[in-house]
Amino acid sequence: MNDIVKIVIIGICGTIFSIILKKDRPEFSLILSVCASFLIFMLVVPYLESFVLMAENITNQAGIKADYIKIMFKIIGISYLVQFGAELCRDCGENSLATKIEMGGKAIILSLTLPVIYQIFDIVSTVLNLW
Repeated sequence: MNDIVKIVIIGICGTIFSIILKKDRPEFSLILSVCASFLIFMLVVPYLESFVLMAENITNQAGIKADYIKIMFKIIGISYLVQFGAELCRDCGENSLATKIEMGGKAIILSLTLPVIYQIFDIVSTVLNLW
């Protein structure tokens, strides 16, 4: 609970100071916004690490292939990074660049899922051939 308070305080203070600085020094406003975002991101990382460890334990107990779990974590990581980068671009007024970041992330995620999709089609094909 302590970290969520820190996250909210950093977010609110960062926003207030950014608005104040935006009038006279817009470049410092941008730097402040990026720094506040980075601090919040660093506070969230330990929670993501504990999620990864818990998911690995569940995977081992369930007997799921580790390759599939690695793909899932890569996709989750890419999603978070793409959202973070795109929102920073939008904060700077660069909507076009934010859209390009999101498009790039979607393309990479699609390429990561292709082996899993291929495996699913292989399983379905095998099941259909049995009938």
